[in-house]
Amino acid sequence: TRDLSLFNKLQIKSDKSLILRYVLSVDFVLGSAFLTEKMGLEDEMLVFNDATYIRMKPLPMSGYEENARDHFNSKEHWQNHKLFMPLFIRQWNEVIFPYCQMRLSFTEHALLKTLTCYQMVYFRLTPEGRNVCAQQRNAVLAALHRAAEVEGLHDPAQRVGEIIMLMSGIMDYTLSLIGMYFKIKLFDLAKMDPMIKEMCSFQFQQS
Repeated sequence: TRDLSLFNKLQIKSDKSLILRYVLSVDFVLGSAFLTEKMGLEDEMLVFNDATYIRMKPLPMSGYEENARDHFNSKEHWQNHKLFMPLFIRQWNEVIFPYCQMRLSFTEHALLKTLTCYQMVYFRLTPEGRNVCAQQRNAVLAALHRAAEVEGLHDPAQRVGEIIMLMSGIMDYTLSLIGMYFKIKLFDLAKMDPMIKEMCSFQFQQS
């Protein structure tokens, strides 16, 4: 995170805290997409950042099916499954497939991750933070265009547009993921990793 130009240029602590939390969320989603493309797509496995995975063929049950409780050893296991599996299924369909179809270079992957962080955090920053963010966001878009030119693509602008469309779906899913973790923390629905708890402790007051 500290290598991001935006992070280094921000002067207000709340802006830095905010972008750090979004970086963690976006990295979780796009890190999983990258690993799945490289390691699990052929075998239809959704691979997570900690190297665990879920087989997605046949598609796992969401936990909300009729008589779903009968398939679990305990009510707690069933409740946890219902919390997370619908989002994992959505991640597979709405993030993993579109991401893999794009066949991004590693440069494009890194720029996409940066651009997604900047776009998600933009409207929650202070006015000073938004000014810096807009400059950095434009620089990333220019870098994406340049990367497409270096790859020798016929229409670099179209490639950048396709990556922006991909980013839109990633943002939508990531916001749902953040919302789910806030819900879990608020109602104490399941055990949470300490880092995720810390991420959810921030109230996003700069909206």
